[in-house]
Order: sequence, then structure tokens, then C-alpha cells
Amino acid sequence: MQYTININQRSVIENGWNLSFDDMAVFDFMSHFILEGALSKHVIQGKDYFWISFSKIREELPMLSGNSDSSIRRHISNLVRVGLIEKCDDEISIKNRISLYRLGKSFPKYWHRVNPSKNNDTPPNLEGYPSKNNDTPPNLEGYPSKNERVTPPNLEGNHNTNISDYQYQNISPNGGLSASALVLQEEKKEKTKTKSKKEPTIVTQGRNIFEAYFEKKTGEKYYWKAADGAQMKRLINQLRFSRENRGLTISDKDLIGALQVFLDKITDNWMLANLSVPNISSKYNELVAQARKGKGQIGIILRNNTDDKYLNQKIKQWK
Repeated sequence: MQYTININQRSVIENGWNLSFDDMAVFDFMSHFILEGALSKHVIQGKDYFWISFSKIREELPMLSGNSDSSIRRHISNLVRVGLIEKCDDEISIKNRISLYRLGKSFPKYWHRVNPSKNNDTPPNLEGYPSKNNDTPPNLEGYPSKNERVTPPNLEGNHNTNISDYQYQNISPNGGLSASALVLQEEKKEKTKTKSKKEPTIVTQGRNIFEAYFEKKTGEKYYWKAADGAQMKRLINQLRFSRENRGLTISDKDLIGALQVFLDKITDNWMLANLSVPNISSKYNELVAQARKGKGQIGIILRNNTDDKYLNQKIKQWK
């Protein structure tokens, strides 16, 4: 697999070739394949052509959006159309049913650093191709030299921004981050670590209080369900309503404190035997009424709270 794909977008745009990323990915692979002097070379009419199998392209470029034979053939046709690739139409290739390619006439207009073969720094039969030690592309007027800072081309709708000296200071000569940039990076990490965590919601605070209360009363851990969260919110709203009617403050701290007091005053055996958030929330009004009646002692009798109990009482009354 070809790990890195190099595409000179500036050259493609300025030359008006209207090629896609997939087209240029195929071209990047084919140009390297040809320039490295692959073994599949065929000399036809004094020109070097190369056979490149579609399966090889699929193998080297697995990220192509379309990698069927027809898709790859379409990408190559687009490259042939703009002259980056030249296809051999000789009778030999047609007779043998093989497609042979070489770099086309438009290739000198396209440039990026490539790695020609070790023994031949200039690609075969391609006049004007840059030598190994020449970083300026041929026939591309105004292209920046090796040591020149690059400003993106002035495309419509694109706002050019020169790279500031500060940005260059953060780049070391070998391409990594400079010492100052590393210091800034570490400082940013420290600031992130020191950021205070978000305060838990009032429902979460209520859950923590109830779970501790439940464990104290039963000696067991409370199994919290999603429905308990909704009932805890309802219970807190009930406490808020009661405090508002009495003209008391209703901050989160006040409500959590009221919840703790409310739970501590429950003494009824049935409620303690069936202790759960939904039960307490559903019997809130009864517990409050009993507390007022008993001067703070919440002890409502709820030992038998089934429908049969009330039905039997009415039957006795009728008799």
C-alpha cells in the first residue's frame, strides 16, 4: 500500500484541469510507478511505455471512493484528457490487449517533489523535467523557490493569509515543534487539568443523599433505576413547592438540606420496609400532613395500602 499521497492542488487549480482527488491519487501512484523505472517497460516507436495493472492500483490505493475497473479507467481517462498521462494507441498494445502509459505533455506544468530512480534522476524521454537538485518546477512561472515562504494562490472566495513570524517560530528546522511551542503546549495541558469539574446536578445530589440514607436504614446498596431519577426530580419539585408557599428560600443547597431533613423524619414501618424514591414521592402529601399533625414526626400508617383494604372497609359499612 502507498502510505503517502502527494497532490499539488495549486498546480491543478491554476492549470484549470478540473480533476478530483481520486484522479490525482491515481496520477500520483502512476507517476511514481513510471519514474521509478518499473520492470513492465515497453519501448514502442522510441518511447518508453509502462503497463500498470488495475489490481495494482487497487492494492496501492485502498481509499479510492471507487476502485472498480470502470472507475479506475475513468480516472485514467481524465488524466489522459488533460495530458498528464499519455496512453499508447500502437497496434502492438491493442493486439496484446494491454494498456500502456507514459507521462504526458502536461506533466512539466505539474510539479511536486518526487523520487526518481537512483540511477537516473531525470525521467526518460521527458524534456524539461526538473533535475534532482533543482527545486523549481519547469514551465510554471512564478512558482516559489525552495527557501521562499508560500502564500496560497488567490482563488475567488478564498482569503489569503500570510504565515506570521510567530508561526514560524513554533517550527523547528527539522519540521517538528520548537522548544517554545512545546512549552506552550504543556501549559495548555496544565490549564485543562486545573479546570474545575462541573457541579453535579440537583438530582444527582439528591440521589447521593438518598443512597446513603437507604444504606444506613437497610444495610444494603440501593439499585438506582432510570425511573428513580424522574421521581427524585419530582420529589425535589414537591419540596420546592412547599418551601415557596411558606416563603422559604429555594436554592439548590436549601432544597438538598430540606430533602435530608425530610428523609430523617420518616419513621413509619411500612415506608421503611418499602423504602424507595417512587414510594416517598407518591406519598409526599400524606407524609407532610402527618408531619404537621405530629409536630414533625412523620409516621403515617401505611402497613396495608392495597385496594383490597379499602374494598373490605366499604363492604363492612354496607353490612
